[in-house]
Amino acid sequence: MNCIRGILTLRLALFALGVVLLPAGLYKAAMAQGQDIIDDEIYDASDFCNPGDDCEVESVADILASTYYGGDTDINTYNATFITFDLLDYGYEAYVEGYLYQDGSLFADGSAGDDGSGEAQLDGANPLTLYDYYELDTDSYITDGIDYYGFPCDGCTSAAVEMDSSVPSLTSVNPTDASVGTQGTLTLSGSNFLDPFGGDSYVNYSGTGVTFTLQSFDDQSVVLTYSIQDGASTGEQTFTIQDRFGTSDPVSFNVGDATPVVTSVNPGTWQAGTQFTVTISGQHFGTNPSVSLLNATAVTISPPTSSGDTQIQATVTVSQDAPNETVTVQVQSNGYGGSGFVATYPGESPDGTDTANVVANLPPPTIVIGTDISACGGTNIANQNQTVFAGQQITIVGCIPQGVQGTNPTWSVQSILDLTGGYCAPYAYTQCTDNPNAGEELADPMMTNANISFYWVNPGTTEVATFTYTDSVSGLQASAPVPYTIQGPTGVSVANDPNYGGFSPVEIYWNTIYNASWMGLGYGKTKPSQSGIVLSVQPWAYTSGQNGTGQNSTYTWVQLINNDKIRLRYDQSFNAACSGAQSCTCYPPGLPGAAELDSFYPYSNSNKANSQDFVDSPGTPLADNEQEQVFSATTYLMWDPALGSAGCTPAYVDASNVPHQSTCSGSIPVPLGTISWNWSGDAVDTGTAQPNGTYYILEPGCTPFEGSFTQSTAAYPPWQAIAGFQLPLGKYSCTKDPQ
Repeated sequence: MNCIRGILTLRLALFALGVVLLPAGLYKAAMAQGQDIIDDEIYDASDFCNPGDDCEVESVADILASTYYGGDTDINTYNATFITFDLLDYGYEAYVEGYLYQDGSLFADGSAGDDGSGEAQLDGANPLTLYDYYELDTDSYITDGIDYYGFPCDGCTSAAVEMDSSVPSLTSVNPTDASVGTQGTLTLSGSNFLDPFGGDSYVNYSGTGVTFTLQSFDDQSVVLTYSIQDGASTGEQTFTIQDRFGTSDPVSFNVGDATPVVTSVNPGTWQAGTQFTVTISGQHFGTNPSVSLLNATAVTISPPTSSGDTQIQATVTVSQDAPNETVTVQVQSNGYGGSGFVATYPGESPDGTDTANVVANLPPPTIVIGTDISACGGTNIANQNQTVFAGQQITIVGCIPQGVQGTNPTWSVQSILDLTGGYCAPYAYTQCTDNPNAGEELADPMMTNANISFYWVNPGTTEVATFTYTDSVSGLQASAPVPYTIQGPTGVSVANDPNYGGFSPVEIYWNTIYNASWMGLGYGKTKPSQSGIVLSVQPWAYTSGQNGTGQNSTYTWVQLINNDKIRLRYDQSFNAACSGAQSCTCYPPGLPGAAELDSFYPYSNSNKANSQDFVDSPGTPLADNEQEQVFSATTYLMWDPALGSAGCTPAYVDASNVPHQSTCSGSIPVPLGTISWNWSGDAVDTGTAQPNGTYYILEPGCTPFEGSFTQSTAAYPPWQAIAGFQLPLGKYSCTKDPQ
């Protein structure tokens, strides 16, 4: 129980609220109805009264009777007897001691004096209000004599008074209900709340989980503030007022679960075709809330993945075909106690709601085969697999649906390295515009146009090209893919053809064609006519015209010469730049050290009919004295599907070393890989005839070297100049070496 005595305080104990109600300054005895409070002794009134004097002791009853008029009034003289007499006759002060007894026990006492100007009496600091339910019974007086120094004091008396009181009456509480998690102020109203003669009154509450603080009280009302915690007892609870006269009838106070309040749904915009975590914030969700969607056409929400009284998280799935709509997000409280939602007032909803906007997908674009938007309206190939060849020209257009204000057309692929914008070379279908002797990969296609033209360069793979546009009104994007299966040679490799014995050694011999001493690979009498270096595609069974093109698809070869140089020693009168030098270094025409095309594009295989093979027998004419030559080569294997007009022919070089331009407008060759090799030779003029038919011998260690084949689907051979075909030494550009 909680007790308030005099000043206002509050104590909590067990499961009830008890508030002791007592007006400040009052301390008066009271009894249950029908019992007496007896003032059965007033000691020695003779201390104040000589024998024979007219002294008077007035009773408690007289005092009460003098201030009681049968209705509401105040008693401001209480707490014992007072005495009056003529003080002027004797020069005394009047003095009185008063005692109130309850059931034979002293309940209150006090004293007062008077200087002769009036009565000696005990007064209260504050008046005691009497209501019509207090009654004074003057018929129950008890009188006893009081002696003064052993003599009777005429008129000195004792008195008793009987007071009746009623049980507290509690008639209402306002408000009559409140919700878990809330705070507020309530007022208890009724009568007989106070025991004006010092007894305690209590306010009792039947529930748990509520904190009360007393604000004010009087005999007819008690004002309390309250705070209801989560987990408080819900349902109908009661208040009662209790004092020593009894306990009031209860009044009902309903504690219910608060209606959930949803303050935000994040994100609040839900895009069709997405799945995400939504966070629902608010209050009063309870300990195990449920969540659902209303008015949702093609949207679902999972049970909460996490939840608390103020926040819920769940997974939202929006189907691809969800329309534009407003969805209601509903949180249903299941209360705090585990027994379900308890309404605070009839009709209270357990649901709180907010809304989210579902945004439909933009209509996807269409993709058609064509060169510009005039092709839109043709057959839509979006999401339709296209089987093409590596090196085949692809021309497609992304078409924005009619009625959509689309902007920012964009194409994308898994890797930009998987395609190219084209290839130019001498005698290819397309020549390089800035240098007709050059060979290079053309710029990648512009990926920000609706129409795009390109070539896949990686046979044996699958690729996807995706077109995307943006709605200028909503800012949303829509896209469509077109998948490709890319055919062409796969798993190929290049190696020195074992049928021709591998690399021929570096030799010196007499070249009957040029009628000169010569240093090179494999022109000696001990080697067959196909000596030198012979590379073949593996597996060797692969031939041109395969892979379903139905035309002249073929392998082609391109060889680049790197770092080709000749060093001459001693006087070289045939070249003015070397005249008088101990040594000089000579380079073929072009940028020294840069890669140059070896002879033709594609490389001439005049002494091998099968384009599956590559043959090279490098050599150089020898001048007087000593001559050293070093170079490295990179040989590219390429494949051309030969697409375009029926029977078109890729670029080739005939048996007379005459190049022919490609007539295949619908394709370019694609690189399949490279192999690198090099050789060096140092020929010394001995001045005497040698068994090789010349005056020259080789310095030791002159051998070729072959690297391994590296597969590549991205590296095109680049060059800016063409190396001479078996150039005479006089065609080289020479400079003197530092001495």
